[in-house]
Amino acid sequence: MLSALLLSSCSVKEDRSSCPCRLEIGIADFLKYGPAPSVMIYEDGFPLIPQRKEEFFLADVEKGEYGICARTGSDKDGIRIHMIPSGTEPDSLYSYSTFVRCDGESMRLNAIPHKQFCTVSIKVNGISSKDISYRIKGSYNGIDLLSVEPLLGHFEFPLIPENEDGSFRFRLCRQGKDSKLSILSIKGNDSWDLPLGQWMDDAGYDWEAEDLEDFEAEIDYSKALVTIRVCDWEIEEALVVTI
Repeated sequence: MLSALLLSSCSVKEDRSSCPCRLEIGIADFLKYGPAPSVMIYEDGFPLIPQRKEEFFLADVEKGEYGICARTGSDKDGIRIHMIPSGTEPDSLYSYSTFVRCDGESMRLNAIPHKQFCTVSIKVNGISSKDISYRIKGSYNGIDLLSVEPLLGHFEFPLIPENEDGSFRFRLCRQGKDSKLSILSIKGNDSWDLPLGQWMDDAGYDWEAEDLEDFEAEIDYSKALVTIRVCDWEIEEALVVTI
């Protein structure tokens, strides 16, 4: 059940200990990424809808502890549990969450957006991409936007090469440390898995970072070599493919 809260204010002569707290949530940093985010306030797990006033949201709430969640990059307004539909690439999702205790008559905070997706870029050399199809698969397909915890669930979606050499780019939502990420490559009756999750682990990729980094890999079948990049750091590994 959703409810919007703007409680009546207290007069100067009243006992002010029971007066509501005016909670203001600034969203100016979110507006750099596009339209205004969806903002929700949670009390004991129940969502409350604040009112928007230009570059902030506000609500008059009873004194107590609240969870606050803001997010953009998705069309699922007002939903704390963000799930990726089967067969669909994740959104470019930015979110903010915190827990606050409102004990005074007012509180203002600024919602800072954090990147909840990783853009993976893979360049393929030494093999023709003709008649090869690719699918990415893994074991986390959602996120709790209040706790910022990835949610277990199988996902799989096709990868579309950007050019004839088979290079491609795609997004992944936040994953758990034990996610089984792999790229299934299919050519005719042959298929093989590229161990994307292992490459990311070997490169020290941090799925618990506040803002997820992007990831790059260059696969050279002619040299049986994989070059992995996270930010400005680079490593090379042997490419082992069983067909």
